[in-house]
Amino acid sequence: MFVCGAAIAIVVRWKMALVILASLPIIGGVIILFIYLIHERDSIFQCLYEKADTSAHQALNSIKTVKAMNG
Repeated sequence: MFVCGAAIAIVVRWKMALVILASLPIIGGVIILFIYLIHERDSIFQCLYEKADTSAHQALNSIKTVKAMNG
């Protein structure tokens, strides 16, 4: 679809099509940068969720221990 659209754009409005095709590497680079940053952010959040999960499990286990000892 992209190739057909580019071919039609070059035939109909070739100057505009050349400008758009010249900007594709810049757009691609920005998209790759965004994907990298989102992946890094998600890995940081995953680490924080794991720490919160560990704390929650420890708290629940402590509550169960106290309850088991009729405290």
